Amino acid sequence: MFFNVLGLAVVFTGLLLVVSRDARRLTLVGGALGPALGMWIVAPHALHRHHLQPQTVGQWLIVVGFFTVVFLAWSTALAALMSWPVVAYGFVKKRAPVSPMLALVWAAITIPVGYVVLAAAIEVSVFSRLVSVHQLVRFAYIATALVAAGLAAYVLFLRRGSAVSRFSVAVLIPVIWLGGTAVLIGRNPDAAEGLQRAPIPRLERRSAKPSANPLLVIGLDGASWQLIQPLIEKGRVPTFARLAATMKGSVHAAWPPYWSSPAWGAILTGYGIDELGVHEDLAAEVDGLPLFELPLTLDLVLNPVYLVELALIRADVIEPALAPRQALKRPPIWERLSSAGLKTAVIRFPFTYPAGNQADIVVSNRVVIDLWDLMGVEPGRREDLVSPRANAEFLLSRFNERSVIDEASLQEILPNPGRAKPADAVIDPTEVVRTTFSNGERMFSLTEHLIRENPDLDVVMLYVSDLDNISHAFWAYRFPGEFPNAPPAEADVAALGQVPDRYVEYVDRQIGRLIDAFPTAPNVLLVSDHGQEAAGATMSLWKGSHSSRGVFMAAGPDIAEHHADLSVSYLEIVPTILDLLNFERPGDLSSPSLLQQRRTVAETSQ
Repeated sequence: MFFNVLGLAVVFTGLLLVVSRDARRLTLVGGALGPALGMWIVAPHALHRHHLQPQTVGQWLIVVGFFTVVFLAWSTALAALMSWPVVAYGFVKKRAPVSPMLALVWAAITIPVGYVVLAAAIEVSVFSRLVSVHQLVRFAYIATALVAAGLAAYVLFLRRGSAVSRFSVAVLIPVIWLGGTAVLIGRNPDAAEGLQRAPIPRLERRSAKPSANPLLVIGLDGASWQLIQPLIEKGRVPTFARLAATMKGSVHAAWPPYWSSPAWGAILTGYGIDELGVHEDLAAEVDGLPLFELPLTLDLVLNPVYLVELALIRADVIEPALAPRQALKRPPIWERLSSAGLKTAVIRFPFTYPAGNQADIVVSNRVVIDLWDLMGVEPGRREDLVSPRANAEFLLSRFNERSVIDEASLQEILPNPGRAKPADAVIDPTEVVRTTFSNGERMFSLTEHLIRENPDLDVVMLYVSDLDNISHAFWAYRFPGEFPNAPPAEADVAALGQVPDRYVEYVDRQIGRLIDAFPTAPNVLLVSDHGQEAAGATMSLWKGSHSSRGVFMAAGPDIAEHHADLSVSYLEIVPTILDLLNFERPGDLSSPSLLQQRRTVAETSQ
């Protein structure tokens, strides 16, 4: 609808440009003013949101050229559309053609207003999101200032009869553009850039004797106590029940809207977001530019830029990707453990691509892309998917199209897989189950095999995205009372409402199998990056959204029972892992181990 209306308006405006000198002048001046204003107002914000740091003259030429062309295209279209009132007024009043200065003033007044309308139309029609009042108010300040400047110019130059030559206007616009470009290039670089070269202390043993027990770390993305706790109480998830009976708590997610990549970056390194260099879930690769990030949170100011980016993604000019290892400015824990001599396997965690030289066994997160294909993400290069490369044929064999999944288990989770998509769903939830189960089944099976075939593994780390995907797609059917303004159909609730519970039971069984596969009882840490809750009013793609309360559980031979619920920070996970493996907490980590905190409390109470 948006593109149909825009196309129709452009056709009629094109006819107007042919017959009206005023329309041509207003379009020319307004189109030229757009890049000048855009370089001052929109481009700095866009670079900040994308965390793009051009370093060379060539990179800056690409960036400046991109923004100039984008703003020129949008402002020319807006200026042409906004010329109708002036042309109509001049025709009725039979006045002289507009002067260059009047055209400039008109552009300064109407281009910001037109940009706001365009951005709002894109948000509603293209991205299917309601425009928030907060965004409108924030952008209204900028538009109001530009309109005020245009009116002031009208009073100063036009009402007083000052003669402003065509040459003056022709000079003024490039000067504004050059000033904005200079300020854009001269801004301070991101402080996190310098951390890439900062030294990382080596791990030191507390004593010569290492822990005799292996460690299993499960990253359970999007796990929620709202789903798991009732199942524990009903006795339906014995593995989770055993873990929670020893030690459990709530992970307090940071940095709303709680994107997974920065959260896992903090969990896996022990550093905060300002030191990680990762702020979004998706990175972007473009020939000639350094790696940058693709914001997933819509921004009214940037919607016209986002629309162009979306077109470039579909044209394969921009390649969206899960954040690679190089995006992380601090080493993940498996690299530090492997360097310290522990035999470590890591499966599917973020930042495992490319897989080489990260740990003894690595299956990267780009072996499968889960539901990220909706954003244009593709699997990684085969030679970079797993490590060591000598075992690539075996490690990748489970991910080919001929791999067989357990259809019986899938049928238990989703008894009626051929059911029609609910009318209120953007993405078919039954397809989400099949894709998620297929990928999860392969990962669980491969991890179990690696544990059994490598009894000398000291550390095994597995990332499980399943519950996050399922919660996103099924939250409204599991918790319909959380959606009073748009309740799902009763038939959909009856058919789909128990899918999340059944999937939690399936994950519980799989984790139990992994624990039983170790030759000796392992210590187990289970942590999620965030929880789940009902989606907000502006969320249309998924029914469930991220929340601030995640899940933590721990149990094993070296973990004493602790019955009070813990309050867990992202930054406490790495120190806890090191504590369990008999390492001193290195000086670069600021947070203590959860186990050390419990020991300190116990000693104090005695």
